[in-house]
Formats: sequence, structure tokens, C-alpha cells
Amino acid sequence: MFKIRYFIYDLFKEKIKNLDLESFDREWYEIYGTFEIRINNQLKGFVADYSKEVFATKIEKEKFDSIWLMSDVLTFWIDIFLQIAINLRYGNEYVAFRDIENINWLEFVKKNEDIYISEIEGERFPKNFQESIVLKKVYIDNIYIDNKGKMNESFFKNEKVNYKEFIKEIEYKSKQFIEEIKLINPVLLNNTQMKKIILKYQELKNYIENDKLLE
Repeated sequence: MFKIRYFIYDLFKEKIKNLDLESFDREWYEIYGTFEIRINNQLKGFVADYSKEVFATKIEKEKFDSIWLMSDVLTFWIDIFLQIAINLRYGNEYVAFRDIENINWLEFVKKNEDIYISEIEGERFPKNFQESIVLKKVYIDNIYIDNKGKMNESFFKNEKVNYKEFIKEIEYKSKQFIEEIKLINPVLLNNTQMKKIILKYQELKNYIENDKLLE
């Protein structure tokens, strides 16, 4: 199973809904919220939405929003997963990228009709490694041991998901994201980050429509 969830908070929507493009780029430039991916029984990230919350006043709700408002850069996450899907579509069987929130990496290895997803400790990569996305394995294979001599057990390894499911989930959630931004403020679709996402989404959508194997 592979699922993407994201959430944009009402307080952030209020802040950006009436901005022109120049003001948005100057004040924000990116779209923020919370983001998570579920890979089988593994969860990376956390979405705090309104489903389990009861707010007695508007101020309480705004306080809740302000806690989570800028937890994740949603434009980064949507863009990077689109890029992964596109790289896999063009025949690359290996993609890994650096998590912008810490030093660790997410690795995607395609084998036949499946994707194997792992979280890789940043310490295993070469010192001062500058790349943020790679199409071949560059880290050291030996198991990372922390400074207490213990193996790091918090990282998931080789979680298997279906390739078609993976690609379609990225396409679906990217479309959902673009449509939500359009509803909030259509001017923002001309933001540089959003234009990158839209172009990559169209490329992936065309690939899915033209590939009978993904039906």
C-alpha cells in the first residue's frame, strides 16, 4: 500500500487567498501545511487535520492552525514525488532524494512490477555530498551504528509496493493539490513552484493515459 496525505490549514488559506502573485512570492513563495506518506504499515510525516479536533472558539482553531501551519513545504513534497514517478517512467530503476527536513534520504528501487522503498541514514552518504536527488546508489552498504553502538531501528527498509499503485497515487494526489490551490487562489498557479508541479503533472498524466500497462 502506498498513500499520500497532505493538509492545508484554513489560516494559511486566509493569508494567501487574496494575494497577487508578486505579494505571494515575496511573503511565502511556497505552499505550506502538513504531509505524510503511508507505506504499508510504515508512516513518514504526520497530518494533523480537523477530523479529531473540536474548537470552542475561532481563536482556538487559529491557535491550532498556527502550530501546524508551516510544518511541511507541500510544494516540495508534491514536486519531488512527481519527479520520482517521471524518473521511473523513463526507465530509471533507482531514485533517491534527500529529505529537506533532516539529513536522511528516501530510496526507491524498481524491480519488475514493484517498488521497494527505504529510508536511508544520512550518515551513510559521502561526507559533504551536495546532490539532493540521485539516480544510482552512492551510500555505504554497511549497517549504520549510532554513537551508542546500537543499530538504528527507526528506519524502514525495503517496503514493497505495487508500481502501478505508486504511480497512480502520485498522479491523483498531485491533481488534487493543483485543484485545491486553484480554488484557494487561481493566481498562484503562475507561481514558479506551482508551474513546475503542473508541468510535471501533465507529463505524468500523459504517460498514464498512453501506457496500457497502467490501466
